Amino acid sequence: MLRAAFLIALSIVPLFTQSSELPLTVEDLLTANDRYRVDLDVNYFNDSTDEQLLAQKSNLDLVTVNMGLRYGLTLGTELSLQSSWQHMQARYQQGTHLSQMSDSHMSKWTLGATHRFAADNGKHPALLAFADAHYHQREDSGDNSWSWVYGITAYRSLDPILLSASLSIGSHQPYRVANLRVTPGDSVTLVPTVSFAVNPWITLSGGLRWSWIEGHQLDGEEASINATKSELILGLGYHWSQDLSIRVSTDFALSEDSGSTLRLNLTYKFDESL
Repeated sequence: MLRAAFLIALSIVPLFTQSSELPLTVEDLLTANDRYRVDLDVNYFNDSTDEQLLAQKSNLDLVTVNMGLRYGLTLGTELSLQSSWQHMQARYQQGTHLSQMSDSHMSKWTLGATHRFAADNGKHPALLAFADAHYHQREDSGDNSWSWVYGITAYRSLDPILLSASLSIGSHQPYRVANLRVTPGDSVTLVPTVSFAVNPWITLSGGLRWSWIEGHQLDGEEASINATKSELILGLGYHWSQDLSIRVSTDFALSEDSGSTLRLNLTYKFDESL
């Protein structure tokens, strides 16, 4: 029973620990026409719970490495492809019974598209729409499945400040784990952020991430309640050169003890066309 609970929890957590940060500058929102960029993301997520009344404790470490390619199809449209590898380790205690599990594998492939419908003209903010399709691989722990994220982003540049906000909706295909049919709930995420260019090399950013997550089901029965959570996002970006940017950011839970994330991102722009 403990193993089944572990497998279900480990399959659900990555669905809701994906980054929804916005770029630090206007130039980073879309790749230039007929140009491409390479992204490398390293994310570390940690979460702990301590239910003293139930004599239960758990601790989770999740490391995800994402490698992505973005291509500017037109002046206002970008296509992206990303692969993800993850290592997860979980420890659980119930009374005097101790359990632990670990897993490493290629976890996800992502296809995405972003299109700018309106530009920032000084009077009205720019408006972008995006859609991502994620193919989740679970190897021996369960079925593979699809999930989708789609939404809009608005931003306004007031040099040296960039104001932006993103609203997204996520939905997930049911899958089977440990002979149980898992139906993850849908999610809604709102991320308002502000970025400040300290100088031509350094940019500071801060924002909030508010999420509503529908409870998941097991074999058609409700297994968790609907939940909301709020997180504080802090970031620092360094423009190493005209082509290379480095960003370090972290997320802190504000509304509940729902873990924290440390993230490192490297982006390299290629000036040559494909």
